Amino acid sequence: MKAGRYISAILNAASGVTSITSSRIYPVMIGQNIALPAIAYSCTYTPADPNKTQKETAYLCKATITCWADSYTQCEDMDLAVNNALNFVEGTTAGVTVTGCEYQGSEDGISEDGANDTYKFYRSATYEIRINR
Repeated sequence: MKAGRYISAILNAASGVTSITSSRIYPVMIGQNIALPAIAYSCTYTPADPNKTQKETAYLCKATITCWADSYTQCEDMDLAVNNALNFVEGTTAGVTVTGCEYQGSEDGISEDGANDTYKFYRSATYEIRINR
């Protein structure tokens, strides 16, 4: 399953995203001491045909893309840029063919940095991506 390659390539090519995050787009988690704003993405895969009557020709990826920032406004701006880059986009990028990508919803949150007594804001958005095998 290769949705991560697709997500990374699309987001790194989107000027609206990189104008905010530079190249701070990471799989699964953001490393310790990485400057914000930054994005982490993760993928959960299921067969596109749950009946499994034949070998899969496509997979569904539930991609969670989490935007982290020092301010809520910056989180909103990143989320909009990510949505513009991914929502209803299809095609082949980084050798991965996507036949559909849809925004499914998002959730806001805050994380406290106990050592520095500061807060970090995040927005986790979910996209369903259909990938040809």
